[in-house]
Amino acid sequence: PVLRESVHNWFDAAVQLLAASPGSIQQDESLPAWKIDDDGVMRQRSRKIGRWSHQALEDVLALPTASEVRQVMESVLEISRQLDLVVGSEAGGVQFDVRSALGSMLPRPEDFESSRANPAYIERKYEELERFLLDDSPFSEIHVWIIGGLKFDSPRVELGDGAYLDKLTDSELAQAWEFDLVSPKLSKEFPFTPDLYDPLRTCIRAVRPLRRLIGEEVGTSKPDRTEDLQRLEERIRQTLVLSGLYEAAPTGHIVWATGALHQGSLRYEKLGSPTGLPFPTSSADPRILSIQRCWGLLSQVLPSKRGRALDLAIRRLSYLIDRARPDDRLLDLMIAAEAFYLAKIGNEKTRGELSYRLALRAALWAAVLGASAEEVRKRYKLLRDAYDARSLVAHGEDFEKHMAKERTSTKEFIDDLVNLIRGDVIGALRKISTGELSKWPPDWDEEMFSRISQVK
Repeated sequence: PVLRESVHNWFDAAVQLLAASPGSIQQDESLPAWKIDDDGVMRQRSRKIGRWSHQALEDVLALPTASEVRQVMESVLEISRQLDLVVGSEAGGVQFDVRSALGSMLPRPEDFESSRANPAYIERKYEELERFLLDDSPFSEIHVWIIGGLKFDSPRVELGDGAYLDKLTDSELAQAWEFDLVSPKLSKEFPFTPDLYDPLRTCIRAVRPLRRLIGEEVGTSKPDRTEDLQRLEERIRQTLVLSGLYEAAPTGHIVWATGALHQGSLRYEKLGSPTGLPFPTSSADPRILSIQRCWGLLSQVLPSKRGRALDLAIRRLSYLIDRARPDDRLLDLMIAAEAFYLAKIGNEKTRGELSYRLALRAALWAAVLGASAEEVRKRYKLLRDAYDARSLVAHGEDFEKHMAKERTSTKEFIDDLVNLIRGDVIGALRKISTGELSKWPPDWDEEMFSRISQVK
């Protein structure tokens, strides 16, 4: 309470002094950068930036109330042991003293009038300072994966594992555009109005805590998050495909460290993804609602519970995101189908005719999941056709010409195949998550005889 009162007293005196000093704000010219201006248009240009003059800062930090703040800080053990030391995390830190603490309380010059008239502003800034001083983990590393080809309109949705389906902030969107991380690409000659850039905001955000460090350890031992980040990015790709959104893709990864008194340096990575991503429609894709469900299933049914066959099928499905050609997609789909439907098929002598067995098991699994007799027959035919088409492609035939002979749209054929396999994979994950299956695959012979015995 004593520190809060002394900080409030200093802030009141500081804003009065700044308001009475006409030359306290200096205007500088920034380097050209992408930013959303007040009219809502995103432009790349130089801008006037207001900053407090050196003399104005010296004057407010020399106020008698600033000395009172330091005296209070020196009297509190938890705070005094940090004074005049670098405080931060593995990602960097800031020299903590009265100057840095009080300097963080001042609003930006452009926000000065609104902040000085708002009592909640200084209270919020004080709570940030107190959390910085007394909390063991006030620092975080923020990871943002930009998702191209998909529009998301809702408030953030929690997925699990510290990840959220979210929208890029104005500043993140400008940075993503600056670093060429946004896809699909738009010509930079056009004015970027909200109807053009808002559909490009979809992202998945993950927050990872950083250890609090004081003194020489700050910034010396960065955490190795390689495995964690690879797992998250793989989960993103798998979730998109299982949700039916295989034409969306993570196009960029932005990361920065943040804390109460500082924000660490920003890093970014352009991810290898197809250039043919569709431009998102103006309204949110209804399939986006399944992202949370599929993410949850993948979190519940970890690879150790899936078995190698189901895990391979999911992994090969996720490769669809990186495939632009329909024949490449067909090959990955059929590898996924063989892994899923032909698991534990036996040795060469007992395998028999694989195309028949694959289609039969797909039809059987559809029956297990409650499909109608007509749907079972359609699935059987689709898998037989897909296996034949895969064989032609693998032996050098032209997939597009083959589909033209069959009078079938290549895109519709691939979409139907994706929806069939991903639906069956989701069904398997659900049954494992509820305990109906212990691991994939099921006992196919038992399932078949069970169905036969029900026929009257």
